[in-house]
Amino acid sequence: MRRRLRWSLGASLGAILCGLTPAIAAGQLSYNYLEAGYLKLAPDSAMAPRGKGYVASVSAPLEPGSFLLVRYARSEPEAGGDTASILSSGLGYYAPWQAGMDLYGLLSYEKHRLVGSGERVSGYGGEIGLRWLLGNLVELNGGGAYLKLSRQPDSTNWFGGFVVHMTPGMALTGRYENTADHHRYSLGLRLLPR
Repeated sequence: MRRRLRWSLGASLGAILCGLTPAIAAGQLSYNYLEAGYLKLAPDSAMAPRGKGYVASVSAPLEPGSFLLVRYARSEPEAGGDTASILSSGLGYYAPWQAGMDLYGLLSYEKHRLVGSGERVSGYGGEIGLRWLLGNLVELNGGGAYLKLSRQPDSTNWFGGFVVHMTPGMALTGRYENTADHHRYSLGLRLLPR
């Protein structure tokens, strides 16, 4: 019974998504969106706590080949402790590599804060990545990032994610990021102006 229910749910979802495919604008990766989502932190070291929170980002195109990206994340440990917030704002550049595939780079100013103790650190970050549009419905993306904050050791991480377009103006997003202390998982909703 369960197997049949799973199969019919999967088939129904597949039919719905395939029915939406023609409505998506063909072959264009968008750098103009508003996104919000749920954040889950799993520890990657003995000192790092489990946590959860939310993420939000805004991307806006500037001149052709460039964009502005602002991200905000807020998380709190499940076992209590300081709430952490991260604000990142940066300028990015992208170049089409092939049809439906962009290489991009981002330089950002970073501001990290522990709300309870009031500890603040700032610095800069750099990110390079690849965005790949599969057909008109699914985007895969991934890359690496470098972070240099005052009074903190430098860190590098890698990430991967997906964007599934449900309508021309809305998409489901997911991202995995491996940082120095955590595995970060996020699931969100992206709104794209039409």
